Formats: sequence, C-alpha cells, structure tokens
Amino acid sequence: MMLLVACNHAMRCAVSQSLKNNTSGEVVFAREMLLNIPVIVNLLSIQEKRQLMVKKNLWRQNAKRKEFDHNIAGKVLIKNFNPSKLDPKMEGPYQILVCLLTELLKFAGVLKSLRD
Repeated sequence: MMLLVACNHAMRCAVSQSLKNNTSGEVVFAREMLLNIPVIVNLLSIQEKRQLMVKKNLWRQNAKRKEFDHNIAGKVLIKNFNPSKLDPKMEGPYQILVCLLTELLKFAGVLKSLRD
C-alpha cells in the first residue's frame, strides 16, 4: 500500500512540459506538492498552448496527405481490412461510374465509401 501512495505522490510531483513546467498536483490542488505553498496556475495559457500543439500536429499530418481526383471510367481497388493469410488484400479492379463526393464513388452498380 505504501508503494502505491509513493507512486501516486511521485506522479503528482513530476513536472510536465505540456502543463508549462507545472506539476499535475499544482494544477489540480493549486499548491506546491513538496513545500505546501499556494501556487497560481494560468489554465488559459495551458489550454492555448495545447490548442497550438494540436493545430501544428494537424497541419503536419495534412501536409503528408496526397490529393487524388478520381475520374469517371477510371479503375479502383478496394482494400479488404483484416483479411486472413490467404485472402486477397484488395478487391477489384472496379470501374468508376459516378463520383458523388471526394471519398464516395459509385462503381459497377455498387455505392461504397472508400473509408469503409
């Protein structure tokens, strides 16, 4: 039991960069965990910093994406998710009949989303 208490105290006293070098105990209890003195934590600046990190990560991931326009009468393969060892990984090729949205195609009489 004492080990669990010690681990809990250590987690509350560990400094986190995402909390602007505050400990989680300082943020939750508004007190320094080791010296028992009051601490003022600016939660708005922490939230703004996290929002900025989220926007940077989103921009980085979107920069890796490739734009692709499907053409009518083009051919597509459909990925089989979780196939067994001997099952084919892809289905098709299917001919595109109609492009409804960027990710929704109608081909060979079947309407299917590419993200399924």
